Amino acid sequence: MTQTFRAEVEGRRGRDVCLNCLWIVCFGFIPPLVWALVGVVCCCTIILIPFGKQCCKIAHFSLLPFGMHTHHKHGCLCRCPHVIGNILWLPIGLSLAATHILAAVVFFISICGIPFGYQHCKLARLAVWPFGAEIRAQHEVNGVLLP
Repeated sequence: MTQTFRAEVEGRRGRDVCLNCLWIVCFGFIPPLVWALVGVVCCCTIILIPFGKQCCKIAHFSLLPFGMHTHHKHGCLCRCPHVIGNILWLPIGLSLAATHILAAVVFFISICGIPFGYQHCKLARLAVWPFGAEIRAQHEVNGVLLP
């Protein structure tokens, strides 16, 4: 049973590597550049540094999105600052999410582009509410990589 699970995880990793390479070749390098640019602009002022850090997190996620997923933290102590940050982020996040939704629609029109459209939907969700989100590998459980 364990060998079957390991083979399945290894198969997913190989598939994810191939899809990430195809993502970069098919103009997948543009979203990380946009996110990095927005992050640099946000980091130009001291007040917006937390927003710049979120942009860098999203840029990293948008460079290699296959095999990764987002997980939002829940808890009473950490929720309030994240909610305030997300509310302040909303005007920027909606405009960036709209670009990801537009790209997703374009990819969904073609049957071959459905996996790429799904990745843009994940990026749009993260673009709207980035604070409190963790990016994890899909084969990672509670911060521990599965064998």
